[in-house]
Amino acid sequence: MSLFDAYSDMQDEDQAAALAALRAHYRPLHDALVRLLVADALEHALDVPPWCVHA
Repeated sequence: MSLFDAYSDMQDEDQAAALAALRAHYRPLHDALVRLLVADALEHALDVPPWCVHA
């Protein structure tokens, strides 16, 4: 998860370069990290503040 934190805090250009380097050295880790980053970037129906959820 520390890699996720580091990569998610990067600017787009820096992240792209770092992901390319990671892909060249360790493809399985790159692929898993990309899946996490994509999932984090997507909007989800549950992405609302708790006070907006209706019971």
